[in-house]
Amino acid sequence: MSLVFQMGSALNAIGKKMRTGFSTEKIVIQPSQFGLLVYISKDKDVIQTELASLLDRDKSAVLREIDILEENGLVRRVNDAVDRRKKFVIITDKGKKVLKHGTLLIDKMMNELLDGLPENEKEIFYKVLVHLENKARQ
Repeated sequence: MSLVFQMGSALNAIGKKMRTGFSTEKIVIQPSQFGLLVYISKDKDVIQTELASLLDRDKSAVLREIDILEENGLVRRVNDAVDRRKKFVIITDKGKKVLKHGTLLIDKMMNELLDGLPENEKEIFYKVLVHLENKARQ
C-alpha cells in the first residue's frame, strides 16, 4: 500500500471516529465546524470574509459553517464600528464550553489512538506531521 493511500485511509478512519465521538458526546457540531471554532477562539479580531483565505477553504462553505455555529449559539457576528461591511466573528460563552468539551474528547481519542506507541515514536510522528505540513505549504 502506498504511503499516500495509507495516510488518506488513516485520516478517513480518524475522521469517522471523531464524528462518531462528537455524536455520542452530543456535541452539536461536526469536527470540521469544531476546527473553525478553534480558529475563531484564538483571534478576537477575526473577520468572517478572511477566514476562508486563512483556512484555504471555499468562502461560501466557511460562511455556511459560521451560520451553523451562530445558529447553535457558539459564535456571534459583530459589525465593525468603522466599516459596517466588516463582520467580526466572536466565540460565545456557550462556544467556549463546547470548545472545552470537544478538546477534551479529541485529546482522549488521540491518546487512545496513540496508545502503545513509545514516547519517542510519538515525538517522531509529530515532527513528521509538522514537516509534511510545512513542505505542503511551500
